Amino acid sequence: MTIFKAFPYFNIVQSKVFDDVFYTDKPLVVCAPTGAGKTVIFELAVVRLIMKMENVVVRGFKIVYMAPIKALCSERLQDWTDKFESFGLKCKELTGDTEIDNYYELQEVNVILTTPEKWDSLTRRWRDNKYIVQSVCLFLIDEIHVLNDNVRGATIEAVISRMKTVQVSLSHSNTEQPLPKLRFIAVSATIPNIEDIAEWMGENHQAATFYVF
Repeated sequence: MTIFKAFPYFNIVQSKVFDDVFYTDKPLVVCAPTGAGKTVIFELAVVRLIMKMENVVVRGFKIVYMAPIKALCSERLQDWTDKFESFGLKCKELTGDTEIDNYYELQEVNVILTTPEKWDSLTRRWRDNKYIVQSVCLFLIDEIHVLNDNVRGATIEAVISRMKTVQVSLSHSNTEQPLPKLRFIAVSATIPNIEDIAEWMGENHQAATFYVF
């Protein structure tokens, strides 16, 4: 597969989580050292979603990649545009440096790379941007340990809680949902309270699957 052509095989971290990330839709939290290839975990989840959506007429699904600094979003934008454009996915950065006159532009985008503050701004009145928010099927959180930050942690917590609320709202609506339900995947090099985060990010009273390397 061209997405993973840069290396001949998956490393131990990627191999251990492979079945859970690629063959299930379970929420996932992974703690692994810097340089362990955690981005590949995100990419495997994206590929799974693309494969699932091949047989769906509506391809208006969205993937959100959220990272605490704009530099990470810019790096992923360049990398993922190269990797996923050939699959028909449009990627766009949504950070403090982004000049988007109207969120309407995001309706045609599949992969949104954003910071917690920018996504918080878009979703605080999420019913005004209902189409965008309800179309998110995969929510990828980089550097989840920033939850512990005194300043930015509250924003990340609010954003994730809001996305979970949107999902509950959708499940209780009477309209048929053509898109898969929202899946969370979070990674970091240091997550001291990973069991708590896994429980919080779980669904149906069941904790997310988590790995510590």
